[in-house]
Amino acid sequence: MKAHALDVLWERAFSADDIGTMFTYPWAQDASLALIFTGVFRRNQMKYGERGYRQILLEAGAIVQNVYLVSTALQMRCCAIDGVNESAIEKLLDIDGFSESAVCSMVLG
Repeated sequence: MKAHALDVLWERAFSADDIGTMFTYPWAQDASLALIFTGVFRRNQMKYGERGYRQILLEAGAIVQNVYLVSTALQMRCCAIDGVNESAIEKLLDIDGFSESAVCSMVLG
């Protein structure tokens, strides 16, 4: 059943080494939360055809914009971050990087 909701993957603290492996910027270790957005390409291409890949990127951008707006309203710091080690993140999330891949990352707090 689809819940259309966020899911908790782990209830544990990540060490500075864990965070340093995933994010290249040292200031990312000061964040309270990291959001990693992934896309499942085949599923989107079944619905949108060749535009499926672009649709994933468009949706990720819209989500990031909304996170920025909510963060601003709550007076929280947030930043979309491109300095990531995608292979480390994909290993952590147990995704292959081909059929599903990380498309955008953010840090908050």
